[in-house]
Amino acid sequence: MRRAPIADDAKPGEPSLVARQAGVATGALPALVVTALMLAMARPPTGERPALIVWAIAALGPLFSLVIAVGALANRRFFAAQDIDAAAGGPPSDAARVAQAIIQNTLEQAMLALSVYALLAIVLPKPSLGVIWAMSAAFVVGRLAFAIGYRFGAGGRAFGFGLTFYPTVAGLVWAALRLMA
Repeated sequence: MRRAPIADDAKPGEPSLVARQAGVATGALPALVVTALMLAMARPPTGERPALIVWAIAALGPLFSLVIAVGALANRRFFAAQDIDAAAGGPPSDAARVAQAIIQNTLEQAMLALSVYALLAIVLPKPSLGVIWAMSAAFVVGRLAFAIGYRFGAGGRAFGFGLTFYPTVAGLVWAALRLMA
């Protein structure tokens, strides 16, 4: 069965869908490589920290990332007449819409990451728990790259999205394999 071509309704002067897809692939591939290296180089936590404490420390990355995203929108609203009344005040500015999109994506990613970190804290042996901290660090760097790249379109967001998402997916697969073993 042949698949129908994807419609490309790019306006004149805008990049085509294929060009935008190439930009996403160009940003996502390095995130995949960084994820693989990060997981391979993770070291065990030092001291006698219980798995719950390892998870709690790792949770700080996604939680602070979300707090910073929410704070950025709140700050934007405070200083912009169009945005100060939030949704009750009418349509948001473009900057507020972007900030809200970053919050939404960060919230989605944080929910996944926190759940996967908890699973890993339960199923991994102590020497492997350091991977959870590495994933949390990647989350923070990924969210920062995502927010900075947002104004550059899908290709600009791809590295940050990938650096947030790929470690979570790898952790989920790892936890699932351990649970099914």
